[in-house]
Amino acid sequence: MEYSTFVPNPQLQHVVECYWIVEGSDTVTQKIIPDGSSELVFHFGDRYKVHRKGAPETLQSFAIAAGQLNKPIFLTPTGNSGVLGVKLRPLGMWRLLGCDMHLLTNETYALGDVLDRETEDLAEKIRSAGNNQERIRMVETFMLHRVKRKDPSAIEPLISEIHQHQGQVSISELSGKFKVSGRKVERLFLQQVGVSAKLYSRLVRFAHVYRLVQQPELTKAEATYLCGYFDQAHFNKEFREFTGENPESYFSQNHAFSNFFLNR
Repeated sequence: MEYSTFVPNPQLQHVVECYWIVEGSDTVTQKIIPDGSSELVFHFGDRYKVHRKGAPETLQSFAIAAGQLNKPIFLTPTGNSGVLGVKLRPLGMWRLLGCDMHLLTNETYALGDVLDRETEDLAEKIRSAGNNQERIRMVETFMLHRVKRKDPSAIEPLISEIHQHQGQVSISELSGKFKVSGRKVERLFLQQVGVSAKLYSRLVRFAHVYRLVQQPELTKAEATYLCGYFDQAHFNKEFREFTGENPESYFSQNHAFSNFFLNR
């Protein structure tokens, strides 16, 4: 598989973190683990099958909205991959769709079901586009006309602090610092991000430690200490929660998709 990333138009940088493209003919099933992001995904090649534990396998639509994850899912390419993804900022999906984000958590929906049927025309145009730059331009034009919420959110400064501290921050302290009640923080995080503030902070920390434990100059113990885990058992427990297996088992396998997504 070939993986590439692209920087968004400055007018969309408050909504979009980056665009990513995956192309190739590998049909190996890949485990996708939580990374604290929601995404729009457009297939211009053969679609993927998605499987969640305890649920039947389904074929993805050509254009989908994928909410926050707090547990792994499995994707299986069905032929030649051609995928354009839009990795959104924490509030990006909410700004685009304007609906409660907790309804999308651990779910993927056909984009036409959460927006309108115009997205089906967009998906068709993306499939027939001549190159990837043209595909990205199409998506950007679409999003520039669809940002529904441009007003600041009360939790934006809290999200910035969570990222600044790599998830190692007390939500109650942030509530006090920014004078937002704990109840309002939880309500707004569920509505606008899709998960609780505490879980979002844990996801940010997990994404950070995931990157650190793969750096050869750090031992796993050093990486977990730097990320504020009490001990190795604490880290292993959280790792199993988000990936479904222990670190030794996980890193003994090829996780090209997740490595690409979490290391962007």
